Amino acid sequence: MKKLVVIFISLFFLTGFSAFSQVTVNDVDINKLDINYCELVAKAAGFSMKYVVIVDYGQKFSWKAQTIKGAGGKAIKFNSVIHALNFMDKNGWGYVNNYAVATKDGSEYHYLFKKKK
Repeated sequence: MKKLVVIFISLFFLTGFSAFSQVTVNDVDINKLDINYCELVAKAAGFSMKYVVIVDYGQKFSWKAQTIKGAGGKAIKFNSVIHALNFMDKNGWGYVNNYAVATKDGSEYHYLFKKKK
């Protein structure tokens, strides 16, 4: 019986800690907002192979560069678009759909996410 109680308590704490997720965009934790969807937009950064990643959760438009932080509170510099997609998935957002938009500066890639329940 004691083993069963210990296993139950261990599973409770493990699930509680693994369920903690945080995506902070310019000091706003979007996981705590009353929203269900957000969009990740990846744009080519100049002539390099890098991408600038921004998160649109319905906030007012700003020319200010976004700072995206994870649960540790450190700013995230994404190595690739896939790195950003994996980050969103691990932090409580499930992939829904994507599309590309051709612009005069290249292409933009839009990824729609829904908050996981």
